[in-house]
Amino acid sequence: MDMSAYWDIFKNVLWPTLLAYAAWLQTRLNQLTTKVDEQQVAISKFEVAVAKEYVTQSAMRDLESRMADMLNRIDDKVTRILERDRNA
Repeated sequence: MDMSAYWDIFKNVLWPTLLAYAAWLQTRLNQLTTKVDEQQVAISKFEVAVAKEYVTQSAMRDLESRMADMLNRIDDKVTRILERDRNA
């Protein structure tokens, strides 16, 4: 085959195929970019919700432990008072 035959094959077959494939890739890339953007927004919202709930749960755990410590101290004081009254 001579060079003009190769050029005709490229021009009439390969080039349109490559252009169609490039257009398909661009469309697919745009779709994936949109999906990734949507997922990033969803992850951001989820992270904010988790951060709010975590702070609340963390604060509740801290409050619970402080209340338990306080109740244990009160219990110890009541026990000492009762023992002191029994011994007196």
